[in-house]
Amino acid sequence: MIDCVESQGPIRVLQFTDSHLLADPDGRFLGLRPAQTLDAVIRLALAQRGSPDLVLYTGDLTQDSSPEAYSRVRTRSA
Repeated sequence: MIDCVESQGPIRVLQFTDSHLLADPDGRFLGLRPAQTLDAVIRLALAQRGSPDLVLYTGDLTQDSSPEAYSRVRTRSA
């Protein structure tokens, strides 16, 4: 739940979607390493736009639905 407060300007929202993380951090999905790709996208977004007010992490978070993959999701969203 987000508290509604009067804003001093626009709210900056950053959305990541369909990361398809795997249990194996070096695992491949469609020829890519999802963990490394997500890390690179996060670094690029923060470098170009700075810290957002709100982050949405949506879509297919994991590809294999493993506990290890969901642990990686939690690590990146902390």
